[in-house]
Amino acid sequence: MSQEIISLQNITFGYEEGKSILEEFNLTVNKGEFVAILGHNGSGKSTLSKLLVGLLMPQHGNIIIGNQELREDNIFEIRQKLAIVFQNPDNQFVGSTVRDDIAFGLENKCIPHDEMSDLVAIYAKKVGMSRYLDREPQHLSGGEKQRVAIAGGLALGAEILILDESTAMLDPLGRQEIMGLIQEIAATKEKTILMITHHLDEAIFSDRIVVMNQGKILLDGSPKEVFANKGLLESVKLDVPFAVKASHELVERGILKTVCTDDEELMTLLWTLDLKA
Repeated sequence: MSQEIISLQNITFGYEEGKSILEEFNLTVNKGEFVAILGHNGSGKSTLSKLLVGLLMPQHGNIIIGNQELREDNIFEIRQKLAIVFQNPDNQFVGSTVRDDIAFGLENKCIPHDEMSDLVAIYAKKVGMSRYLDREPQHLSGGEKQRVAIAGGLALGAEILILDESTAMLDPLGRQEIMGLIQEIAATKEKTILMITHHLDEAIFSDRIVVMNQGKILLDGSPKEVFANKGLLESVKLDVPFAVKASHELVERGILKTVCTDDEELMTLLWTLDLKA
């Protein structure tokens, strides 16, 4: 039976009086779920991430993390359950080396030195940064810095990983590396992942996609269910991946029976058709 770990109940928030970014917004995420939150700039998705970590407080409604309601008097306690990785890797690197950065949060929790060293080693290895532990941040790529940020959150024992446009400032190789790491973490089902992005191709391997537009949920379902709504996605300025566009065209022509979510699935179906011909 699924266990809720995040629940937003009738959330209303606006930066200006009388102008709500989110209004009566509801969302539930289950433990171990990998959820992609999609939306164009101004859709409210980044406001959502800031509310979840208590950087903003709702004007109305309740936010439940685990079994606790988020309030001003327990923000720091609840933040122990969360790790957030923002889009600019330079703004979140606080240590003079990779080792120091991963250890930073552990030091603040007064973790004993030997235990802290073990945790740093474990999570540096998990994100593929073991050989960079003594490297200074200026000698790291953007993707490597994001790996370190993820390692720091995991080392603290965060149950929920929030990625807020964490690949937006990376080159294609950096994006590919981070997405591969996120898929590895998601496959274990040990962490709940919320990935906030406007790239639909990054959401393909999620369990569930939530599409936001003007502070409301436009679509909510599996990648295949969401990508079936090609016209609706394009109407809110979301660029549909090539495989989705191509398979929609082939479905309309009666060549395929189902919409594909990625290039590999499309190629497999086309090879199958060729073999049957």
